[in-house]
Amino acid sequence: MKQNTLPLPELTRNDAENPADLAYWVAELLRDELVVGVMNTSAFKRLDGISFLGALDYTLPDRCTSSSRARHSLEVAALASYVATQRNYSREHKRHLVIAALLHDVGHAPLSHSAEPFIKQHLGYGHHQAGENILRGKHVLGRELSKLLNSHTEKEFVIQLIDQKARPGDGGDLFSSAINIDTIDGIVRSFASMTGKPMNQVASRLAIANDAFASCNVSARSSLDSFWRMKQEVYSRLINSHIGFLADKTSEQFFIENSASFAESDLYAEEKTWKKSFSGLFERFSAIKKSQKTPDSLFWYSVSYTSRHYKVDQSLPGLARYTCERQRKEYTFKADTALIATPGQLSIGL
Repeated sequence: MKQNTLPLPELTRNDAENPADLAYWVAELLRDELVVGVMNTSAFKRLDGISFLGALDYTLPDRCTSSSRARHSLEVAALASYVATQRNYSREHKRHLVIAALLHDVGHAPLSHSAEPFIKQHLGYGHHQAGENILRGKHVLGRELSKLLNSHTEKEFVIQLIDQKARPGDGGDLFSSAINIDTIDGIVRSFASMTGKPMNQVASRLAIANDAFASCNVSARSSLDSFWRMKQEVYSRLINSHIGFLADKTSEQFFIENSASFAESDLYAEEKTWKKSFSGLFERFSAIKKSQKTPDSLFWYSVSYTSRHYKVDQSLPGLARYTCERQRKEYTFKADTALIATPGQLSIGL
């Protein structure tokens, strides 16, 4: 198989040799020929051109950066490898969990979730179906990957894991639990982005994964409780915030105005292609980022959204204690609203 050519995290010798560091598990993955082969398919390489936070990555201040869906997927796979090792899964079982983690976001379109509502309405399906089209080789982008999976894995099991349909005893809980390996990396990555802090200064993703899936220690609850509070911070101050609504609504508004120019092939493209095809959208993002102000056209414009309130229910055991209350609400853009809270306004104990 080909040597990996993707931009990767810088791994120091000390980090790569320390099992308590996520870099150790990333380095381990890069020694697996099948993992490297998957990473070198066109389907996975495309994720290096998909921003993790979507439109937010183009509108947040320069101090806030989140990296790509490829980097996120690689580090989710490293968490899968760690948990599988702690559980003493067989080499092949572990490989399947790693491959599923590596490919869980393979169907994401450019701008990730920001363009998803328009895409679903316009094409009739979103990133979940796109991901399955790629994994099954129904789209040309996935034919190389699908062939590789057919030759070296039980592809249906990989798809079950990604679709959160695999049994917990088979490792399905890594993908389907309230606290799962995808959200562990995603929430820490998002919190680091909105605070402008390095991820390793925010929380240890490895420690959270250990406490969620491999530890029998009751004291692990405190770290998981803190993680759940971090998730509440991310949703209330970033995703369901003024800047979050502004980034997503700017995307939606642009594509509604230019729907005739959006083709199904755009769903499987990279953001560099969209920057050429939909340059007007990125000009709007640039104007918001430069001015750090709400465009006049959106003043007093209301959007409907699902509010999420993440709470810890002390009366429930295990991961069942982590609950989420959902409620439909309206948000109205106002001229004097700060786009994002400053780092000093955000803190969480982990």
